[in-house]
Amino acid sequence: MASTTDAADIPDVGTCHGLAGLEESARQWFSAWDALRIQAEEFIDLGERVLVLITVYGRGKDSSIETEGKYARLWTMRDGKATRLVGYTDWGIARKSVGLQE
Repeated sequence: MASTTDAADIPDVGTCHGLAGLEESARQWFSAWDALRIQAEEFIDLGERVLVLITVYGRGKDSSIETEGKYARLWTMRDGKATRLVGYTDWGIARKSVGLQE
C-alpha cells in the first residue's frame, strides 16, 4: 500500500508519496541543520492512528542559531505499516485536528 506524507499547517511544504518521497523530503529538511535532536514527548493512541508530540532542538547550518520547536506527527497505521504521516507545527492544532481538547 502506498503511503502519503503531508504537512497540514507547514507553509511551503507539499505532499509526498511513498517511501522515496518521504526519504527525499526528510533529506532536504535535515540538510538545513548542523545539529539536530528530536525528542518524543507523548504518544496518543487513537486506534489506527497515533499522534506523537515532539520537541525538536537544532542548530541551523548556515546561521548557527540554536532553536527549539514543538511539533506533532499524526501517523496512520494499517497492518503494522505506516500508510500516512501528517505534520503539524503546533501541538494545539494537532490535538484539535484529531478531536482532542487542549
